Amino acid sequence: MKSPLILLILALPAAAIETRWTATGSVTSVTGAGLAAEVGTPVSVKFSYDSGATKNVINNNFIQVLTAYYGPVQLKMEVAIGDSKWTVDLPTSPTDVFRTDARPNATDLFWIAGSTTNGATFPSFPYAGTPASRSVYVELSDNHRPSKLLVADTFPDDSCDASSISSGLGKITADGAVINFSIDPVSVIVETGTPVRVTLEKIANGVRVRWPTEAGVLYLLNESDDCQDWQFSNSYTGDGQDQVVEFPDAFTDHPARRFYQVVRD
Repeated sequence: MKSPLILLILALPAAAIETRWTATGSVTSVTGAGLAAEVGTPVSVKFSYDSGATKNVINNNFIQVLTAYYGPVQLKMEVAIGDSKWTVDLPTSPTDVFRTDARPNATDLFWIAGSTTNGATFPSFPYAGTPASRSVYVELSDNHRPSKLLVADTFPDDSCDASSISSGLGKITADGAVINFSIDPVSVIVETGTPVRVTLEKIANGVRVRWPTEAGVLYLLNESDDCQDWQFSNSYTGDGQDQVVEFPDAFTDHPARRFYQVVRD
């Protein structure tokens, strides 16, 4: 039997707090040539970033609070349509990556964009040709009164009330070609946490996961077969000592590979 490839997810820098969003929707229209998708095909959306972004207040008055974020954003995006995936990697950017519009009596708007103009790279970008410009864009809105999606002048994290989202959309562009898709508001999930550095030890037919803890801090242990779709395993409250968790049948239950991640909640 082949031994599984077991990897660990290392910590982000101490000051970084990773925020992760997931959602689903469907393709609404396709225009131009080079991007292939069928209208009505299910869409899966994921994006994450950290709190190291620099804030740029564009307009802040009694009517509008429009804020842009750039710098070391550590943005990752993935849009999956059928068997195709478009991915974005943007560690840092000199131009706007996020914008928030939080007004007391108007729509809360949050948009995220990874594009060639703000320095993004695209590890996976199915396209018939080599486009001069590419982008992946997601927009979430809260049309309720009062709006609850965003906290004015605060970088979006899990303080956002995702249940208040009333509409969402996105698009993938390559030169003149565009795939437009909707986002189902009910499907949107946001969570924040900092990955923790862990140690893996082989034991007989399994693996032991160990990490340092702080007293009173809650830690979430997640597992994955592909380092993309994480499954919650269990939660543990720190006591200042190392936390040790064993998976005695890991090599039997997951003969190909298994990933483990510990997140500080």
